[in-house]
Amino acid sequence: MDKQNISFSVKAKEELCRVPINKNCCAVAELYGIFLYANTFDLKQIRIKTELTSVAKRITMLIEKVFNVHIEIKNIGQRLVIEINDDKLLEKIMTEFGYDTKPYISYPLNRNMVEQDCCAASFLRGVFLISGSVASPDKKSHLEIKCSHIALCRQVISLMLDLGIEPKMLT
Repeated sequence: MDKQNISFSVKAKEELCRVPINKNCCAVAELYGIFLYANTFDLKQIRIKTELTSVAKRITMLIEKVFNVHIEIKNIGQRLVIEINDDKLLEKIMTEFGYDTKPYISYPLNRNMVEQDCCAASFLRGVFLISGSVASPDKKSHLEIKCSHIALCRQVISLMLDLGIEPKMLT
């Protein structure tokens, strides 16, 4: 990417990828946000696509830190793809996030994962890294998080309200 043409969102995501993770609970919470907003998150597969090397590397670092497993980053076209297909690892991940092994159409937000403010912030960082965008501060402030499941969207809005953030939902 040409340094002068990098969007403000890309710069924000790259900066967020440099935020140190001091507590294991925050690493788990950030990874939880990433997985909940992944392209695929279910009992058969977790699949995440990104265009940013920094985001892909952060995700694999978090997976290694939390689950002690190395995951390769695949190059597919213009995208970097992280896939988890191992049944035992998927079961371990679901258990870590407080889900049983029955399939859901959309996984609800487990508020136990984000009880502490530091974990809630880490969770939202993960969500933003995967599905967020932000306008430059010299323009009207505007942050977007795309969510394909309305129930999850409402739960994340509730979390934001608890943190003093007042989002709007557009459908």
